[in-house]
This record gives sequence, C-alpha cells and structure tokens, in this order.
Amino acid sequence: MTEALCLWGLTYSGRFAVDAGDLSWRTSGHPLALPGSGAVAEGVWLCLKASASPRLYPGQDPNRGHVSALAFEDSGAAVRALREGLDLLAIAGFERAVFGMDADHVWPGCPIDHPNVEAVLAEAGFEPGGEWFDLERDLGDYRVPDRAARALADSGFIVRRLDPADIGSLDQFLQEEFPGRWRADTLRKAKDDGEPEGVFGLLDGDRVLGFALTQGPTCRRPIGGAVWRLSLGERWGALGPIGVAKSLRGMGLGGALLAHTLDGMRAAGARRTIIDWTTLGSLYGAHGFEVSRRYRGWEARTSR
Repeated sequence: MTEALCLWGLTYSGRFAVDAGDLSWRTSGHPLALPGSGAVAEGVWLCLKASASPRLYPGQDPNRGHVSALAFEDSGAAVRALREGLDLLAIAGFERAVFGMDADHVWPGCPIDHPNVEAVLAEAGFEPGGEWFDLERDLGDYRVPDRAARALADSGFIVRRLDPADIGSLDQFLQEEFPGRWRADTLRKAKDDGEPEGVFGLLDGDRVLGFALTQGPTCRRPIGGAVWRLSLGERWGALGPIGVAKSLRGMGLGGALLAHTLDGMRAAGARRTIIDWTTLGSLYGAHGFEVSRRYRGWEARTSR
C-alpha cells in the first residue's frame, strides 16, 4: 500500500489526502475487489470491484463493475491499465464499468478539478455523465432555524441519538423505506460496529420515522465522505445518509431532522463537517453548507 499511496499523492491534490489503512480496506482489501487487480504495475495503481448486488445489498446494478481506485505517474500507462481493467471486468461478467460509486467507495465520481484523470478515462473509452458534489461547513456557530424547531414541535415527534434498544425499529424502518445501500451502511455502523449513537432518529414514541447517520473521530470504520477527514481537521464530522418516511415528506420534518442532528453534532464537539455525494445544494445551503468538491460520473462498456 505504500507504493500505491505515493502514486495517490502524485495524482490527487491535498484535499483528497487519505489514510493508508482506510484506503486499503476500501479498495484492494475489500471483499468485492476483483482478483487480478489492486497491484501496482508500471507506475499505475488500479483497483477494480464487483457490484454490491446481490452479494451485499440490493439496488446496485449487478451488471456494472467499478474502478474503485486509479493513481498513476504516466497517463499513457494509465490508459493501458484501464483498458486491461475493462477486459478483466468483461471476463468477470460485467457489461459496464463506472469510476467510483462502489460499495464502501472512495469516489462518488471523478473529481472535476483533476482533468488529468478525466483525460485518461476519456482516452480509455469512458464517457462523461452526471455531476454531484460534497458540501462542508464549520458547526461551531450552528443554530437550529426557527422553522425547523417549529416543525418538530408541531409534529409531536422527537429527534435523539439512538441506542441499542432502537436497532430493531431502525431496521424495520429502513427495510420499509430505504432497503438498499442506505440500510446496509447504517445497520453496519449501528449494529456491527456497535455505534448506534452515531444514528440520530426522528421518533414517535419508540417508532423510528426518520434517520441520519453521523460519524466523527471515535467511529471505528469511517465510510462515505469521512474518507476526506484528513482535510477536515481533528474535530471532523460527517453526515449522511439521511431520510424520513415517505408519508412525512413535504411537512418540514426532513429539515427538522437535519437541523437537530447538526445541532447534536455541534454539541458533541463536531466542527468541520462534510455531507457527501449529493445534488441538494439548496437544501443544505440553507443550513450554511458550501460546495467543497465536485465530481463527474464516467462510464464505459467493458466489451470493445
């Protein structure tokens, strides 16, 4: 991993600095990593991963493989490695390949401010697609907006951190409302990692009607946007996914859950906080978040 990390530093700017152990388990050390990928060769580090479906959770395209990591010294060698990677994915039975978006991903897409990487993808046969971004703000001066406080008070619900006794209700809610990746990621943090307090719930009594997954310096296995925590500082925070029951949408309760979760994170000491892989700039912007990183999707067919 030392050689791969050196190549990473040559390819990406400081805002994309990563922890070596974190990078390893998300890429070549992951159970979905493809055999035959993940080694450094000719100054290129390329890691490929299989679809999460049906092995880990439903909802991800089972015919789509992933370029989980790419770092390089020479662009020509990187193009050749990517083309060989597409062949490996084809042999493994995948019809298409995308940059990032894999289970336990590093990337939700290619960083737009790294045209060297996008140029390599284009030459290797990938085509550009949609765009999304991460947002950040310092929570030191965050306060719950009046409208969010009123929406929660009018509903009669509460927002609080969950505890082990809430996991059954959380799982039932997620199965009904968010049965794919969001359920898998949230339950793994709350149950397998033993961190139910990292999930804030919107509750009617003991019934979970909404959830917000949060992370901070004490969490065991950071996921999602927490991959960029080295740039956020020691008192970093990460929020997402977040969602409420379909029957409650349009009532201001999603915003109330978001606001009270951010306030709870602030009270616990979180400062620079990231919300990753979204297009909801207006929603989060109303709470003081600003775009920090932009990404573009890239996809290719594996057979040429």
